[in-house]
Amino acid sequence: MSCKTLSEWERGYLAGIIDGEGCIRISRGKSKRYPGRYYYCPRLIITNTNLGIMKKVQEIIGYSSIRGHHTPKGTPSWKVSVGGHILSWLLPQLDLIGKREHKLLVLEAIEANKNGRDSTRLEQLKKSISDLKIMRDKKET
Repeated sequence: MSCKTLSEWERGYLAGIIDGEGCIRISRGKSKRYPGRYYYCPRLIITNTNLGIMKKVQEIIGYSSIRGHHTPKGTPSWKVSVGGHILSWLLPQLDLIGKREHKLLVLEAIEANKNGRDSTRLEQLKKSISDLKIMRDKKET
């Protein structure tokens, strides 16, 4: 895992890409080990149709993979996805504007996961991020 301090240029580049093309969220899945229980995964996902941009993102973050897929229109696109420890290293370094609230909620979720996996609080944080997306979508229409 890369734990370097990002340069000012790298912080600005990633902040712009994440604000424009990124998705900061908390996913919930059913636990196979403990039936009836859930697990929560904070994630950062960046998707773009320009492979050069995605390679630069991967180079800066230092730990991620690029996965190819197609948009609904059939255009080739690529995705970088990171979570957990990478987010706890990366997000505090970035001055996000459009996704600032998402960043703060995900960092809080990472701490809640560390401190005994408080599922009630994690579910609240997941809902708060979903509410932010709904409010943003309403402003855009």
